Amino acid sequence: MLTKLARLFGTERSCDIALSGRVSNAHQQIQNLAEAVRLIDADPNQGVATAAAALGLSYSSLYRLFRNLVGLSPKRYAGVMRYYRLVGALLADAPAGGLAQLAAMQGYFDQAHASRDFRRYTGIGQAEFRRHLNGIAKLMNTL
Repeated sequence: MLTKLARLFGTERSCDIALSGRVSNAHQQIQNLAEAVRLIDADPNQGVATAAAALGLSYSSLYRLFRNLVGLSPKRYAGVMRYYRLVGALLADAPAGGLAQLAAMQGYFDQAHASRDFRRYTGIGQAEFRRHLNGIAKLMNTL
């Protein structure tokens, strides 16, 4: 294709023609991804199909977009971000209701799901995490 374009328009112009479609497509993909991330971050419990429909994409198109540009599926991305918010809430100190309330505030169905994600991503449970965190805080206060 590039050879045919080069004969018609010259080498420089043929490269412009060949690349312009790809650059335009990449720009649109990045815009779609940014909007999908915004939608998922705004409501991590909404289904991926809902986010895809809001963007005018099919589920499989959104899935491919995430896998190609982020390296994760949109569902996994939403789960990682929910976990990230849970850890942030733990670091900020748990409310009086404890972990069950924290989990619900971050969009987890129940405490068991939050505990499973926590262990999956950190390799330790929340209680052990807090013990380590308290030890680090005590060490920092003595310095």
